Amino acid sequence: MSACCSTRATSLSVAVIHATCAYCLASTVVMLALLAVLWWRRAGLPGRHAPLGSLVAGALAVAVLVPLGAAFIFAMPSQVGGGSEAALARHLRESGAIMYGAYWCPHCQEQKALFGDAARDLPYVECDPNGVNARPDLCEKAGVKAFPTWVIGGQRREGVQSLSALADASHFQPATAASPSRQ
Repeated sequence: MSACCSTRATSLSVAVIHATCAYCLASTVVMLALLAVLWWRRAGLPGRHAPLGSLVAGALAVAVLVPLGAAFIFAMPSQVGGGSEAALARHLRESGAIMYGAYWCPHCQEQKALFGDAARDLPYVECDPNGVNARPDLCEKAGVKAFPTWVIGGQRREGVQSLSALADASHFQPATAASPSRQ
């Protein structure tokens, strides 16, 4: 994948689906740093005159900014749900919601990735007969035609759903730190 496509895909993942991948962001930072280094080196080619100070400053800036950018990306918390993914997954299961999917479906994998480690708690039904714990009979009975398909409170939702859309559909009320504790 070219640097432009990777950067564009990363931008879309942040702006459209409101999800981040630390590895994708780090890859984008590294590619942009390489672009900057090559740009500054290009200025030093024969026939091009660049002051030595600007080349040193550019190299120094890249040497400092890339590690700082990578450290920021890997240290930042998940922007998806602030740790409430597990609570939402449990709530979906307890409220009777069901996610129908297939192990080979990239959109199902994307949906699970929004939950991170809490994906194991999702109320998931495998529709492909070759999948683990497959229940194609339930998928047929539910009339599943697309993956993933969510059934929440009798309402059908097809395609990848944001965490906030799932929370709204299931009437999930996350616990807040500011809520008074019972004594």
